[in-house]
Amino acid sequence: MIPQEVYDAWDARECGASLEQGWNKVFAAYRSAHGGLAAEFERRSRGDLPADFQARGDGPGRRDQANAETIATRKASQNALDGLSGFIPELLGGSADLTGSNLTNFKTSSRCATTTATSRRVTTSTTECANSAWRRS
Repeated sequence: MIPQEVYDAWDARECGASLEQGWNKVFAAYRSAHGGLAAEFERRSRGDLPADFQARGDGPGRRDQANAETIATRKASQNALDGLSGFIPELLGGSADLTGSNLTNFKTSSRCATTTATSRRVTTSTTECANSAWRRS
């Protein structure tokens, strides 16, 4: 069992709720100014695919089949990543090998820098709650 004083010191619900309220206010203003971009952000946050995914998602693989080429699976994967990343900007590709030879680098894969900045802000907010919990104890 966790001692109550330890539990209380690490309870960040109040701080988290306050940070969430601040985020909701900022995002409401952003939504008012940039409705389309806000809707796209919310779609991605929910993990939903774009509305036209069914119509567009089949294309990359079908092109390889239509060409009747014999290509390596790693090349077919890269073709799929290239085709899908054009309308699923949050798409990530990867492989256990982690080398350039498996072709997980795709044309638009350099857009990942924003993920790092976003993660840093989330980590900062989490740290603020942890620090405020320590200050209360």
